[in-house]
Amino acid sequence: MCRSLAICRFIMLAGLVLMAIVPATGLAADYETIRDDAGELRLKIAELDAELRAHLRKAMTRTRGREIECNGDLKSLADCVNAEEPGLLDVEISISRPDNTQNPLNDLAATEERYVLYVTRMNRTNDLLSKAGASLFMPEEDDITADMDRLRRMTVVYVGQQPQRDLRTQQAIMIGGIALALLVIFAMIFIATRALRR
Repeated sequence: MCRSLAICRFIMLAGLVLMAIVPATGLAADYETIRDDAGELRLKIAELDAELRAHLRKAMTRTRGREIECNGDLKSLADCVNAEEPGLLDVEISISRPDNTQNPLNDLAATEERYVLYVTRMNRTNDLLSKAGASLFMPEEDDITADMDRLRRMTVVYVGQQPQRDLRTQQAIMIGGIALALLVIFAMIFIATRALRR
């Protein structure tokens, strides 16, 4: 039991303020998860891309005596790559960049671009490796396709629920504002009452 009516009011208002803060905190946590997962996935793609380039360089060295068809001519794998596909040895530079706004679509777009660039490069590289009779690039722990699907689903769910979250956030802000205003009023009444009793 509360010892006084004023204390009871303070506890009730504190509970209202807490209820107002919790929905906004949950919203931030949802976006943080998507942003962190997208960042980790882009890093993973960059690491696989580096492994792909290293694999191609080794194959170019090991298949020097073999010739493959390269745009109508017979060339070694190294000559074909240097003449026709020099970009396969370069670090891919993506255009999309996630910004500081809490918009998971930006994070998804940046990650999708990195994913598409990597898959395209891997397919082109493996096509040349196959022609040269070299081992294909098949990383053992390549589960980025499943990771991309999961990131897409998380983003779709987040964006789809955005209107409901915006409404809950507005309600939470309104409740929090009213609770704080009442807290100030009751505090002033409590202080005035204490002063009159002296």
